Amino acid sequence: MVKDVLDSEGTSVSNSYLLDCCYALELIGPKEIDFKVTAEWVRNGNEHIRQAVEQFDRLGINALDSTVFFYADRDRFKFIDIEMKYYF
Repeated sequence: MVKDVLDSEGTSVSNSYLLDCCYALELIGPKEIDFKVTAEWVRNGNEHIRQAVEQFDRLGINALDSTVFFYADRDRFKFIDIEMKYYF
């Protein structure tokens, strides 16, 4: 949950936002390595990525073909570009 919004001078401007409707973004530098998740890589890759893909699967989310940044760091890895399909 976003608790505050700061302007470029570090002053809180949170009164101009609906904080419960905000989400945070993390700037990832151009030197960060990313890769596309494939079934083969999950079988042969890092254990924490395999566990995350399995947890997504248990929740009904197919994380294959998503992108992962910081994939070797079990504390910082991030999945992005996860395909979501809604069935009504």
